[in-house]
Amino acid sequence: MCISCRCACCPTATRSKTLISLYDTSAGLDAKPVRTFPAPRRTAILAASTDGSKLYAVSWDVTILDAQTGRTLGSHRLRRWARPDYSEPDVLGIWPQWEQTGIYSNPYYAVRTVSVRTIRPPYKTGIFALDLASDDFRVMDFEDTSAIIFLRSSIRSIATGVRRLPP
Repeated sequence: MCISCRCACCPTATRSKTLISLYDTSAGLDAKPVRTFPAPRRTAILAASTDGSKLYAVSWDVTILDAQTGRTLGSHRLRRWARPDYSEPDVLGIWPQWEQTGIYSNPYYAVRTVSVRTIRPPYKTGIFALDLASDDFRVMDFEDTSAIIFLRSSIRSIATGVRRLPP
């Protein structure tokens, strides 16, 4: 369990009080949950597999849940990826689209942690893609980062829209 956050996405953690509730939409405005089950803490996005059997809860990692029971079936590492010589990724997953393609994708930024003299520039921009039909999960760098979007300064009230990195 993460000492700092006690998150439910860690293998030894107990489930948090974050819940997923499923409703029968034909019940109208007075609908009550048909099923409720625990969700990983910090879940920001839910996406269903194309056959409806799995539910992907996107948090610091992507947790795969049985859509009927809520039982955890597995996970795809994101924050805790096992990529040698990379920092933890910074993921901006606010507006993902997957309905048309069946592929959930999200950009990320990471820093190569090997000597800066060997890898220039060390900042990488990439994308992770989850095929909602096959459960294939891929992480790919696609460019040396030229801009960081939504960089927040150490002063909480100040944020910049785009920050250019020096060449």
